[in-house]
Amino acid sequence: HPMHLRTRSSDVTVFEQVFVHREYEFPMDFTPGFVIDAGANIGCASVYFANRFPEARIVAIEPEPANFALLSRNLAPYGDRVRLVEAGLWDREASLRVIEGEAGASWAFRVEECAPDAPDAVLATSLDAVAEPSRHPTIDLLKIDIEGAERQVFSASCDSWLKRTRLLVIETHDALHPGCTAAVETAAQRFPHQKTTSGENLVYVFGARDAESARRAATSHASVPGGA
Repeated sequence: HPMHLRTRSSDVTVFEQVFVHREYEFPMDFTPGFVIDAGANIGCASVYFANRFPEARIVAIEPEPANFALLSRNLAPYGDRVRLVEAGLWDREASLRVIEGEAGASWAFRVEECAPDAPDAVLATSLDAVAEPSRHPTIDLLKIDIEGAERQVFSASCDSWLKRTRLLVIETHDALHPGCTAAVETAAQRFPHQKTTSGENLVYVFGARDAESARRAATSHASVPGGA
């Protein structure tokens, strides 16, 4: 289906990362049935996953209102296969404030916790809350690109959803919040896994049966700039 981009913004670069450089086209030895796209931006990764895995159910999470409006437009053709959540990913339900990053970069919005009655407050949600309505036993593919909020998500008790995750693809942002990568790595170490990279993403394949997928993914991509 056609996609809608804002031409004088980072949308074009995000599109190129996903559909030209094919940042998420790493090999897999299983077909995901349930995918979560946290930090969905305008929906490029979700659209890619919807086309690569046509039977999968997808949840796309995005807190920034303008991004969410375009995300909704881009994913509308996929109907009820995709559930949209207008919220920021956090370790619990809370209230967040969206902070603008570099000018013109729709991928650079960050969040910080704020008072519930703040005029610019948006909802925060947890992965447990997002995954529970699906009733799917596993999170087959979890993509996270949330501009530093990953430190909060992984520093809290995340075992309840991480133990259900088969494949985690995450871009960490230590330049924004030191300790992001360490938080993710500490959490991942509690479960058997293989760790590789794809572009700027860390790829964690959990479970011994997926070790060969991890090995192949390690050599399948060169780094590309930016974030999707």
